[in-house]
Amino acid sequence: MIVNILRCVIIYFIVLIVIRVMGKRQIAQMQPFDVVITLIIADLATIPVADQSIPLLNGIVPLFVLTILHFLFTFVSCKNLGVRHFLNGKPVILVSPQGILEENIKKLNMTVADVMEACRYAGFISLEDINYMIMETNGNISVLPNSDASQITRSDMKIDMEDDKMPVVLISHGKLSRENLKITAVDENLLIDFLSDYNATIKEVVILHYASDGTIYLQIKGESKIVTNKILTQDGKMPKQEQIKME
Repeated sequence: MIVNILRCVIIYFIVLIVIRVMGKRQIAQMQPFDVVITLIIADLATIPVADQSIPLLNGIVPLFVLTILHFLFTFVSCKNLGVRHFLNGKPVILVSPQGILEENIKKLNMTVADVMEACRYAGFISLEDINYMIMETNGNISVLPNSDASQITRSDMKIDMEDDKMPVVLISHGKLSRENLKITAVDENLLIDFLSDYNATIKEVVILHYASDGTIYLQIKGESKIVTNKILTQDGKMPKQEQIKME
């Protein structure tokens, strides 16, 4: 009996240490590979506790191996966009200014009823109040309301403003997305020149996203964020709203 208690206590503290080391993300914020590793850890932890014939070390070693794998996957996914998409998938737009995107909701095995439920859960009665609804890679649904449906509505204040524009990430963790450059019609040379104004290179950028109204959000490693407006297209025009898409 005492041996069982000691084995259980040891495994408990080792699993606790492993989970703490892996990070403090909640279940709803986990990426797919986080969930897989967490489930395997839970299963492995019960084996040496339930079966005394299995050496305790045989249960501890796999836990630390999985912890190393977790850090390896996290590191590689931050450095390589292709690996990140393979491990985590991509955000999927469910609703755009044109309405529900049926092909996208079918890919996710969702129905229109699911979309409406998500709309209500986000605090909106009608899809008319929504500009974009996005299924994030961790399973959460993000909603971008149109200008009239904001919590403090601009229509109430009688201020005429355009709807919020969907930003597109051009650089993330020092990696340039050429696919998104094409979507936004941003010129790569103009982008590099823009960064040189702040004595930065692409590798030094934490995030740079670009909205179709020309708003640029930039954060360089070790520095505060920068929000500015600068033309980054060859023809000097902003990309149209319907051109901004996400897979």
